[in-house]
Amino acid sequence: EAVRGGLARFRVGVDSYLVVFVAERIRTVIATLAATSDLRIAQTQIALFRALGGGWKQPSGQVK
Repeated sequence: EAVRGGLARFRVGVDSYLVVFVAERIRTVIATLAATSDLRIAQTQIALFRALGGGWKQPSGQVK
């Protein structure tokens, strides 16, 4: 949303491209943080599963 708004303001000459660049950078940082969070959740779930006595096996037919 912020990227589109910044881009629209840039196109009509109200703002510089810096506004668009900063909005895109923030969006990228947020996406990276979300991906990192998802990874940590998955790793923690696997660790919990193993700690509770479950095994972690590769599905048959999958390449390691």
